[in-house]
Amino acid sequence: MKAFFRFFYLYKKRTAWIAVLWTLLILVACLIPGNEIPDVNVPLADKWVHFAIFGGFAFLWMCVYQRPALGKGIFMAVLTTALGYAVELLQGSGITRGRSYDPYDLLADSIGGILGLAAFFGLHRHTGAST
Repeated sequence: MKAFFRFFYLYKKRTAWIAVLWTLLILVACLIPGNEIPDVNVPLADKWVHFAIFGGFAFLWMCVYQRPALGKGIFMAVLTTALGYAVELLQGSGITRGRSYDPYDLLADSIGGILGLAAFFGLHRHTGAST
């Protein structure tokens, strides 16, 4: 895990590109028509996906910004929640078939973002990374 973190932390330009692509992946994946999403036999699979992709979003963007400041962490938590809310509004707007607004998806997005931030701060502290 340390090597994974160090890669994202040390290669800021690459990480920025990965973070941009990750953000686009979120938008595309969350706006795919619902009938094109394969059914999986995992309880709450949709919530786990939201949890993971928004956790990755917060973690990657914090690696781009690098400095572990409380203000940046709060900003990223708000930004992650805002993106999750925007995605849910788009899903509920009817632009994609088979999708709807789900407040529990937004909750999973927010919790995932907070845990992504916790992973960043914990790994930053544990690895002694510095800019």
